[in-house]
Amino acid sequence: MSATPESLGGSAPPQLAAGAPAPAATPGGAAANSPSAAACVGTPPTAAGGAAATCPGLLAALTPTQRAELAAARETFEAAGGVLDAHADAFLLRFLRNHAFSATKAAPQLRATAAWRNESGAARVRAEYAAGATLCSHEPYVRLLRMIGALVGHRTTADGDVLVIWHVGSFDSSAWLAGMTSAEWREVTLRVLEYGAWRADALSTATGSLVCVSFIIDYEGLALKHYDPRIVARMLPVMRWPDAHYPEYLGVALLVNAPWMFARLWDLLSPALSYALQERINILRAADSPAAVAALADAADLPRAYGGELDVMPADVRAAMGIDRLGAGELAQLGHTSRKLRAYFPGSGALTHSGEG
Repeated sequence: MSATPESLGGSAPPQLAAGAPAPAATPGGAAANSPSAAACVGTPPTAAGGAAATCPGLLAALTPTQRAELAAARETFEAAGGVLDAHADAFLLRFLRNHAFSATKAAPQLRATAAWRNESGAARVRAEYAAGATLCSHEPYVRLLRMIGALVGHRTTADGDVLVIWHVGSFDSSAWLAGMTSAEWREVTLRVLEYGAWRADALSTATGSLVCVSFIIDYEGLALKHYDPRIVARMLPVMRWPDAHYPEYLGVALLVNAPWMFARLWDLLSPALSYALQERINILRAADSPAAVAALADAADLPRAYGGELDVMPADVRAAMGIDRLGAGELAQLGHTSRKLRAYFPGSGALTHSGEG
């Protein structure tokens, strides 16, 4: 279903929702969580392409005409100063898919994105991730985890997309407004987007299919405090980035446990998103949320709070996020605002909580 307030209560699985195409399956049924895929994702590229260059490529599925369009897109992006890496094919294919596989039609977005990535620092951040940095290498992101329950890059969906979980209802908006500047918030958002994009491109290289990023965004606990105009003012500018510079980034977004007051929040935020992006968003009431989440991801890859089998964060997820690098004091505060996720984070039991989402 498309993302409108009237769609509250819809229960169709995300794969069947109108306008929300399911991510392509990997060739031969290869799973994105497989050891071979993980090896490609976790290995930084070398000057010659490194391990990623030995993984199954995306080019095999392209026609000669499509390959020529991909080469033209590469030329346009690099001529505009854009920086590419070992996963360039996946990166550029997203722009082509967004423009009917025409490099000519994609050229304005490619040029604008090349300039924006250099100006914003996105190209630099991607290079850091390729060299082994993690989200938790960035102190403001660790600080954010003390203000909201978030799992960015939590394995993959059943169809192979990078999975991201945000418990928006646990968001401590007062702490965020007081303890994070607008500039820091833009940098954190940039790093979260780049982390998802880099992992999706790396998985695309590994599996030979274009992988996206899919979301479970949980609104249980949404309250009037979350409607502060200062929050909306910070959110709207960065919400425009996916349409402008991250085409074919979003697979599907499940906005789960949406209360009656969510319609007002959607009215405030949705103008920042294109209609095409809104078509990939499914808004679900609490009664319809468990089935949609179960259809999106396997229970073995989900926390128990979301119908999964995981009681504590597994080692591979901790390593991917960089959480194991943090000290005991930092670990004790991660996710502590979220009743659903606080016990999922390692070391989180050291704090006492009351009245959180």
